[in-house]
Amino acid sequence: MLVNKIKLNLLSSPRHFKQFLAVATDSVICVIAVAASWSLQHESWFEWAMPQFWMLAVGLALSLPLFTLNGLYRAIFRYSGLQVLYTLNKVLFIYAVLYFLIFSFVVIPGVPRTLGVMQPVLFAFGVFSSRLMVRRWLGGHGNKKDRIGVPCALIYGAGSAGRQLAMGLAMSPEVMIAGYLDDDDRLHGHHLNGLPIFDPANLGLAIRKKNVSQVFLAIPSASRRRRSEIVDALLPYHLVVRTLPGLMDLTSGKVQVSDLKELEIEDLL
Repeated sequence: MLVNKIKLNLLSSPRHFKQFLAVATDSVICVIAVAASWSLQHESWFEWAMPQFWMLAVGLALSLPLFTLNGLYRAIFRYSGLQVLYTLNKVLFIYAVLYFLIFSFVVIPGVPRTLGVMQPVLFAFGVFSSRLMVRRWLGGHGNKKDRIGVPCALIYGAGSAGRQLAMGLAMSPEVMIAGYLDDDDRLHGHHLNGLPIFDPANLGLAIRKKNVSQVFLAIPSASRRRRSEIVDALLPYHLVVRTLPGLMDLTSGKVQVSDLKELEIEDLL
């Protein structure tokens, strides 16, 4: 399909081109936010004039440096998690405050002060929507219809290592991550980045519900004794149990199923 071809070409394109595309997208969103806020304020469409150009110039002068300095154009957004979303939220808040202050205390002829609030709100909505669309289309958890027959796996451990592993395997053609297992009963029944967190005591139900055949251990801080206890609890379910690769291998945001090794008895001795 044409859409899949575009997607593959985009994923394989040089990083500098992707960064340029991100900057261009944010610039277009800023233009749309200026046009939409002005139109909502005046209840009519408009032609570009100096007041609108001032609004756009201030928006671009604030947003692009803020995004660059905070590393938002370096982030691989399709693999990103809550940390990048937190940074984006922080940057957009700073942008909104600065934009509001500029148009509140610097009188620009023809620009109502209310636009100092409306434009940042619409701009933030556009930026968040664009990031989430990219994450959904290029990353996320893939199209389930296209991955019928792919083995399903649960990640044991909903901590930092487990989250990174889930993001690294999000687009893997070899396995589909169906959720997490975690010993913390405060997490049971909740979702993490769209994936459910199951109680290990209800593993049988999770296996039947998600058709799971593999479990990936993502608990690098656990002792050998605890790992042995977990493996003993998994044995009756006849699952393939794999261990987590080195944490340094996860920092790139990409990991292959082949990087995970099947657990050997020696690992627990």
